[in-house]
Amino acid sequence: FFLLCALIFSPQEIFVNHTQLLLAAGAIPPFSSVWFLSLGAEKKLLRIGLVACFEKQYTLVHRVHTRVTMDSEDSGTVNLVSKEGDSFEVPISVAKMSKLVETTIDEDVDEDETQEIPLPNVKATVLNKVIEFCTHYKEEPMTQITTPLKSSKIEEVVQKWYADFVKVEQVLLFELVTAANFMDIKPLLDLTCFAVAVMIKGKSADDIRKIFNISNDFTPEEEAQVREENKWCEQA
Repeated sequence: FFLLCALIFSPQEIFVNHTQLLLAAGAIPPFSSVWFLSLGAEKKLLRIGLVACFEKQYTLVHRVHTRVTMDSEDSGTVNLVSKEGDSFEVPISVAKMSKLVETTIDEDVDEDETQEIPLPNVKATVLNKVIEFCTHYKEEPMTQITTPLKSSKIEEVVQKWYADFVKVEQVLLFELVTAANFMDIKPLLDLTCFAVAVMIKGKSADDIRKIFNISNDFTPEEEAQVREENKWCEQA
């Protein structure tokens, strides 16, 4: 860069010769040398080109610095504490997948001090699964679940790992939905709600009541009346 700056003030012949030498030595890329040679002694244009080159390099360095700064801010670990009081040490970058945790973390705390984030609504077994999800998501982000769904088969919408992740007992699946909602982890909430939707698809009202443990407050006569009034729903 400084060699090229020095060439600005050299005579045209020296400028061209030195540019050719720099090209032969590999000090400047071929596309740059062609550009500089074509400009010749047009000093004003060359200065503009060098300023643009400098600005581009500055922008690149600034982006790298910003990324390194963000990575350093997310370095370290945080302890997530379950309902039972069990503590799970998790990398901050993973823990921040939870918007609840992200907004709770105190950025002014000393780097050597590990913060504790209480999660009183999440059981240890569920929190362990949540951490498993977030850790894997950082390595392999889940395909976004969009509507309308292209398939009712989970494995055809997201990667196999995520499809297998929600192949759990019904109670645990519901607890994962609750935890994802409480901790505000959108990808996990989308996945678990999708799994629940697949579970109840095609089920009757009675089956759905049993799945969600919903008591029927209607007498047989009242239920028959409601069914009759809403027969169009079943036909649709």
